[in-house]
Amino acid sequence: MNIELLKNIEIFINKLSLTPYTKERLRLLLEKYEYCSKNKLNHYSYKIEKINNNEFNKHLIGFLDGDGILRSGQRVGHKKGLFRFAPNMGLDVIIYDLNYLKLIKIMLLLPEDKKIYISDKKATLLLSSEEELGLLMKILDNNQSFISQKRVRDYKLLKKLLEYLDLTKLEKKDII
Repeated sequence: MNIELLKNIEIFINKLSLTPYTKERLRLLLEKYEYCSKNKLNHYSYKIEKINNNEFNKHLIGFLDGDGILRSGQRVGHKKGLFRFAPNMGLDVIIYDLNYLKLIKIMLLLPEDKKIYISDKKATLLLSSEEELGLLMKILDNNQSFISQKRVRDYKLLKKLLEYLDLTKLEKKDII
């Protein structure tokens, strides 16, 4: 392993006010993480046929609960004072977990051209179409939704917003 990296880990740990035992465990954990990261051992090749849908859905909900995005998507229009709503849900992961987002696309039967937004350090999958949100909400509702109270509250508000938008949606014939 890189000697400079080992020195930086040691300097970092020495600055912490922890017991020697905890410092040693943290040092070993950080070294293992860096080794796995450098050698791409945290990249998984998933075998889709071996994945249980119910287990996957429960894992996805837990992941959304911790790292998910729930947004009302209020956007200001081009005219002053006008805005529209574009609700969306999604996941942010570190770039090393990009394969997990690809797995989610496959498991949710999302179109192959569904874009995953990638930056230097993270990857993001956003679900914003009515069908995508409906699919994710069905999974959430069938699996007792979120655990954290903040997520439960946010999810209920997002559902109310979607119901409201659905009720107020104009038919094409009403626009003409």
